[in-house]
Amino acid sequence: MLNRIFTDFRPDLFLPVVQGYKYVLALMLFGYVTHFIPNSWQETLIAGLKRCNVLVCALFLVIVIYIVIQVKSSAIQPFIYFQF
Repeated sequence: MLNRIFTDFRPDLFLPVVQGYKYVLALMLFGYVTHFIPNSWQETLIAGLKRCNVLVCALFLVIVIYIVIQVKSSAIQPFIYFQF
């Protein structure tokens, strides 16, 4: 694998990969960014969600579920070891 990375690296495939997985990469970027937000922001957000109405919390839950459904793959991916 390392031999192929160093001898057959094809940077021209970078853009098609990004275009094909743009939602997955955006969700990953969102996760990395939220990892580094200050604790005071997190505590403020949690306190705000605790004060929310049940309908607002349900709306947030529906939005999160919708995002996860949009990001997940529609086809079952074959086990990686079957490709070798």
